[in-house]
Amino acid sequence: MREKWYRFNVMEDRKAIKVLRSLKPEEWKRFRQFVHSPYYNESKIILRLVQWLHKYYPEFTGRRFTEVYAYQAAFETDYKEDSRIKKLFSSLYALIEQFITVEVLAGDKDAKFIHQMAQLRFHQDRKHNKLVQRKEKQLLQYLQDWPVKNHSWYENQYQFQSWRAKYQSEFDNRQGDINLEESSNALDKHYLLSKLMMLCLQSNRESIVRIQYPKPMLQSVRQMLQHENFSSEPAMQTYLAALELLDRPDHTRFQQLKLRLKEMKGRLEQEELHALYAYLSNTCKAVFGTASPEYFQERFEIEQRCLENGLLYHNGKLLDQSFKNMVVLCIRNGEFEYARNFVKNEAANLKENNRSNVVNLCNALISFNLSDFETSQELLAQVNHKDLYYALSAKRLQAMIYFEKQEWSALESLCGALKVYVHRRKEKLPASSFEGNAQFATLLLRLLKLKQDPDSSSLDFDALMKQISENKSISERTWLSKKLLQN
Repeated sequence: MREKWYRFNVMEDRKAIKVLRSLKPEEWKRFRQFVHSPYYNESKIILRLVQWLHKYYPEFTGRRFTEVYAYQAAFETDYKEDSRIKKLFSSLYALIEQFITVEVLAGDKDAKFIHQMAQLRFHQDRKHNKLVQRKEKQLLQYLQDWPVKNHSWYENQYQFQSWRAKYQSEFDNRQGDINLEESSNALDKHYLLSKLMMLCLQSNRESIVRIQYPKPMLQSVRQMLQHENFSSEPAMQTYLAALELLDRPDHTRFQQLKLRLKEMKGRLEQEELHALYAYLSNTCKAVFGTASPEYFQERFEIEQRCLENGLLYHNGKLLDQSFKNMVVLCIRNGEFEYARNFVKNEAANLKENNRSNVVNLCNALISFNLSDFETSQELLAQVNHKDLYYALSAKRLQAMIYFEKQEWSALESLCGALKVYVHRRKEKLPASSFEGNAQFATLLLRLLKLKQDPDSSSLDFDALMKQISENKSISERTWLSKKLLQN
């Protein structure tokens, strides 16, 4: 009975194990080195525990992965029902959090500045005046060499100038300025750019969902940006261009932001660049309309720039939806060779667990739009339908293939099955996705019946076209309209 309790006393739900399971191989290696460092860890018990855990990395599962065996490995004694194992894992978790802090700071874009400011304050506190002066010059040069005066630069500049003001006040004998003007200017610019970034974020959110933010400082910010102190700052003017486009989208403002982003290439941080290109992409619909060739051309060019700047990657991987979006935009613009090369070159950057699904579906889409329906159908057969959204995409594409090949019986059967499939999964789908897929099946069946009915009139086709045109949520709406116009 006791042995049975041992066997089921597993540790997979402990928070320490959950965090360790998320570590990449190189991070796990650094964590083990971290634990071996006596500066961070003086406990040999924790060291033995981590050595034992190493046998179970990365899954941290197994019949012997229990508190009993962990206890025996760490304390080098038989298991006892006491609080020591609980305290041990609490200590391990505290060490993990310390490791996370070190890791995050090491990879922080401002880590060098933070470290140098810490050294500067240390030397100041210990009265190492010559070292203070040397470090001050290093920091001044570091800020002067910053590629562009962006949000991070203004924040760091304010921190540095505030320190200088405080340091100079110790020796000024209450005479003259102590660097307060530069501190104040840096604070103004840091605040103004931060506010500008927030206004862009709010305006962008308003264009996506039904929400309205008060934005009481909007006009004040616009007025302040006309001042000579701010009008020559490239980062501020770039965000101002984004704000103007988001609030009043038109061709001129769209091209202005597009030009500024081109000029700022390599001078903005990835996070900022990602947000700004998102603003540009999100306003395409308002500027060009979703049905125009210009809309798809501009979206394609934006995705190309994002790919070139590494903005489509998340933790080194391409998101499935980003991958598919690029292929769809290539198809819309007739860039089939680009699409094939993109799939071939970027497939390895997809997450492995769904890679074959994404690649097969995208290649099927390319083949379909090149009227190679047989190849498209062969690729669709390889798509795993366990993923709900890929199953729906595959079923819609299969229905379109049946239509193009005039396999009416198979098409009718599939549309009926698709309606049942969607309705059975209604609770798992967003309302727009449920409605879009259900309407696709319904309207495609109506189109099929009109084609087969010799008594169908142009009025019947016009009524169906009106329904498709007015319903923006229908999946494959453009293809349905095209097929309808061919009659």
